[in-house]
This record gives sequence, C-alpha cells and structure tokens, in this order.
Amino acid sequence: MDLNPLIACRDCDRIHRHVAMPAGSVAWCTRCGAPLYHFKGAPLDRNLALCLGGLILFAVANVFPLLSFELQGQVRQVTLLSAVTAMADAGRPLVALGVMFTCWVMPLLTLLGTLWVILPFHLGLRPWKAALVFRLTRVFQSWSMLEVLLLGVLISYVKLGKQGIVLMGPSCFALGALMVLMAASTAGLDAEAVWERIGGRAYPVPRAHAGAHVSCHACRLVLPEGPPHCPRCGAGLHRRKPGSLGRTWALLAAAALLFIPANLMPVMRTSSLGDTQANTILSGVLFFMREGSWGLALIIFIASILVPLAKLFTLAFLLVSVHRGSRWRPEDRTRLYLLTEMVGRWSMVDIYVIALMVTLVQMGSLAVVEPGAGATAFTAVVILTLFAAENFDPRLIWDALEEPRV
Repeated sequence: MDLNPLIACRDCDRIHRHVAMPAGSVAWCTRCGAPLYHFKGAPLDRNLALCLGGLILFAVANVFPLLSFELQGQVRQVTLLSAVTAMADAGRPLVALGVMFTCWVMPLLTLLGTLWVILPFHLGLRPWKAALVFRLTRVFQSWSMLEVLLLGVLISYVKLGKQGIVLMGPSCFALGALMVLMAASTAGLDAEAVWERIGGRAYPVPRAHAGAHVSCHACRLVLPEGPPHCPRCGAGLHRRKPGSLGRTWALLAAAALLFIPANLMPVMRTSSLGDTQANTILSGVLFFMREGSWGLALIIFIASILVPLAKLFTLAFLLVSVHRGSRWRPEDRTRLYLLTEMVGRWSMVDIYVIALMVTLVQMGSLAVVEPGAGATAFTAVVILTLFAAENFDPRLIWDALEEPRV
C-alpha cells in the first residue's frame, strides 16, 4: 500500500502534498490561506511534563478558594465546584451544567486524554483506544474555557471590591498557571505526529480528480470516497458535514429567539437591607461605566451583547450566501467564519460572573444575590451559537467555485 502524502485544508478542502519542513514553520493553504499544519518538532515528553503539571495545578485549583468576600464581618468563599452547586441550588441547572462542563469537566478530560495517549508512547507501549481518545480530546479542548473564567474572576473582583473586601485565593493563581500550561501543551503538541504514531500513513491515496476524495475532519487523512469510517481514527467519513445547513439554521433560530429574553430579563437579583434590584446584562455594563471602569464595561458589552449578536448575523449571512451559491470573496467569508468561531467562547464570561456573585454574596439580611431567568436564557444563547458555528461547514463556501461534476 502506498504511503499517503496528502493533506486537505480543513476550511476549503483543497488537496495538498504533505512535505517535510523545518521545525517551527507553518504550511499554508494555497487557495484560502488557512494554516494546513505546523511543524512543531517538539518532543512528546514535553507535553507529558506539561500534562502532569497541569493535573497537579487542577487539583490545587479545586481544593482552595478562587475568591473570598467579606462584608461587615461575614466572610464567604467560592470554589469551582461550589459555584456549580450554588447555581443548581438556586434552580438554574442549565447554568450550573454550563459552568461545570466548560471549567471543570472539559479541562480535566483534556489533560487526562492527552496523558492517556502520550504516556504509553513514553513507556514504549501502544495506548488502548488511542485513536478514539485522542479524537475526543481535541473536542474537549475546544470546550475548555479557563481563560474566560479568569476574566470572569477579574470582573467579579472589581465589582465586589466596591461593596466589601475581596481577596484572590490560591485557586485563582493555580488556574492562571494551569491556563498557561494547557496553552503551552496545545501549542507544542504536534497532532499530525501523534496521528502518525497512532495509525501511520500507509492508506489508499486518491488518484483521480479532486471530487473523488474525502478528508477526515478529525485526523485530516485524505482517502478515496467510499468507506463509511476513517481507517485511522474511526470517525465517520463525509465529503461535507451531514445536514450542516439545516442544523445550523435550527440552532441559529433557537438562539435568536432566546436572545431577546436573555437581554430583557434580569440575569441577577440583588437584595440589600430589604431593597431588591434586578440587573440585566446592559445594567451591568452601565454599572461599570458609572464606577469609572470603562475597560471592563467595554469588555462586558463586547462579550455579552456585541459578540452574540454579531454571531447571529454573521452565521445567517454565511448560510444565505451558501444557499444562493455565492462566489463573492470566499477567502473573506472563510476568515469571517473562523473569527466568529474563535470569539464565541468569550460570551460565557457573564455566566461565570453570575455564578461567582451568587456564591459569594449570600450575607443574609445584608446582601443576597440570586440568578434570574435571563441567566438561563443567555446560557442557552451562548451554547446554541457555539453549536451552530461548530455545525457549519466552511467548505460549503468554496463548493460554488468548483466545476460541476459530470
């Protein structure tokens, strides 16, 4: 069987020949300009050390508090898991699940999955179910949002600092170090090298025209059309994501409907000395403006209002352009999609702020913060738009430029 030297662009599906390049260099697609692969050249042992260090920091981050809040002698502390349980106890299970999966489950599974694959290689063994685990680990990694959580911690620190004494706990610094280690592990991990060690590259090579190939969206292997599953990683093989347009439209429509109550209904209710105040996302922006924290006000406005709204309009524009078979500036439309996919995660920052505030501000008659119905609606909007962007297949943008098959 011939050695498979081909690689397909994930964004436009142009086939390229995989060639060796110096470590640290990047191969770019000749059609859409997207990066094809990075020649990282870093040994897997480095990623092993980073993952082991990350697991230690993850344990520290869950043992100690993130923040502590003192108001007139009463002290409250918050950890990752206590924020989850507080939202569940307050009757907001969707918010609790969103916080738990993006800040606890997914980072842990990313570390364990990477370790599951790399450690046996270090010991000269073959990992059990390595292809499945590594494929899932790449998915877990995309849903890990520690950097967004740390921004939420900073916003909560500033907001609560106007009302009482706030201290950052050891968990906050452990999370910061964990975020750096995980970013270094992701940047230094040569996924192509891992796939080669898992399954090699001796697979059938498509020899006909470009339409006779199918590329695995998980491990990037290029094969002749025909087999239902990738022989290397086991993922389903499809020339394009099945039902991409229909599913994206459905998710987008649901997110658009929920966007209105998410912004009109209160996301938090604050009770202080018998006085109750309902807070929407926009009122949070106005609070920081009144306090002179224009930078944080701008961050919340962009992440919680502008980004979700922009995602809705951008994805709708891309869907309409694909339906119409538009040939207008496919490179720019692809970049627009990638930007939309990249920034969508930052909308979770308001959810984290709500979870932290609800956990910390439980001071009896002095002050109590409760989550509002808007928090559930906004969490649903963020999750739905993330799934919508994930279901959209950017390769559909380029299909209108291909010659019709005969």
